[in-house]
Amino acid sequence: MSSHLMTAPTPVLSVFTELGARHFEGGSVASSADGVARASLDVDVVAELESVHVRPFVAALQDAYFVDEARVQAAAIRGLLVRPRAA
Repeated sequence: MSSHLMTAPTPVLSVFTELGARHFEGGSVASSADGVARASLDVDVVAELESVHVRPFVAALQDAYFVDEARVQAAAIRGLLVRPRAA
């Protein structure tokens, strides 16, 4: 697995940490980092975002990632799971 794929979620996870938003990383990339190889290549992130987190989250990531503020806001309001995938 490429080191790029292993480090791709780091900025997203760092923003969650900076915002104080609880989060968890899963999927094949996280499994591989823990020594359990899987055939799929994906990153699953579950985060507890509140509406107050949305603007700073989008602002911090919009230069490097496509982040749809309206969808993130809707997910935060409804408590929906948002699953970004590594490309």
